Formats: sequence, C-alpha cells, structure tokens
Amino acid sequence: MNTRHLFVGAFVVTVGSLFWYDWKKCHDLPWPPRLIMAGVTFGLLDVFSMFNEELSGVIAIGLVLAVLVNKGFVPDNCSHQGCTTQPASFKSLSNSPNVQTV
Repeated sequence: MNTRHLFVGAFVVTVGSLFWYDWKKCHDLPWPPRLIMAGVTFGLLDVFSMFNEELSGVIAIGLVLAVLVNKGFVPDNCSHQGCTTQPASFKSLSNSPNVQTV
C-alpha cells in the first residue's frame, strides 16, 4: 500500500467535504484554520507512517469517516467558532459593532 496516495486522497476528500458542508449549511467559505489544521494533521500522519505504516493509514481513513459522519464538523450557528470571525465574510462585517451605516 502506498501511504502517500492514501494521505493525499484522504486530505482531498476531507477538504472537499469541509468545503461542501460549510457551503451547503452556512452559505460561506470554510474557516481557513480548519483547512490548515487538516493539512497539519495529515502531515503528522505522514511523519508517523515512518514508524507504523498500517496504523497511520487506519487513522487517516478514520478521520475521513469522522468528517463525513459528522457532516464536516459544521457548528449549528455557523459563526465559525465564535471567537475569531472570518475576515472575508460579509456577515462578520455587518454584525460588527464598529461598522457605521450611512
């Protein structure tokens, strides 16, 4: 089994499902740190595969299944975890108390 192909495929499916579920439920692009952390996770799994190739492959498949079963880990309120808003989102600008309307 070529684990590099497995990790790339799992990463593509994970990022695709994150995009799809965020776009479908929140009508917005996914929060960028979620995509970065998915990349870091699969990168660490690639490093871990040097020690135990089979276990890292099983974990990669398990992460993909977790994203698919939990529908991309999309929150109910679509506020992107509440503490940090996405700067490219118009919704975060319109709800800001500092925005003055003319």
